[in-house]
Amino acid sequence: MELIGLLILGAISLWAYQDANKRGENGLLWAIAIFFFLIIFLPWYLIVRKPLASNMVANVPPQIGGSTLCHSCGKYYEGRAAAFCPLCGSLHGTSNRVIGTPAGASEPTANE
Repeated sequence: MELIGLLILGAISLWAYQDANKRGENGLLWAIAIFFFLIIFLPWYLIVRKPLASNMVANVPPQIGGSTLCHSCGKYYEGRAAAFCPLCGSLHGTSNRVIGTPAGASEPTANE
C-alpha cells in the first residue's frame, strides 16, 4: 500500500516537474516541494503557475476565413495578417495617428 502511495506521489511530482519546465519555471524545485509537502505545494503550484506560451494569443488581428480584421478601421481585408492594413494604412495594434503625436493633437499637414 505504501508503495502505491509513493508511485502516485512520484507521478504527480514528475508531472509538476515537466509542467513547470514547459512554463519556464524551476521544475526541479516544484517537484521536490510537491514530493515532500504535497498538500501544501500542489494547490499553490496550480494557483501561481504561469500560462503556457502556446495558449497566449499573439498580437495579430483575428482572421475569419481568408479575411483579416483591422482593429483601427474595423474593416475586413482579404489575405493573411500583415503589419499594415491595406485599407487605412495603420500599423496593427495602433491607431491611425502619426507616431509621436499626442492623443488629441492635430496631425501635421503638408504646409507645416
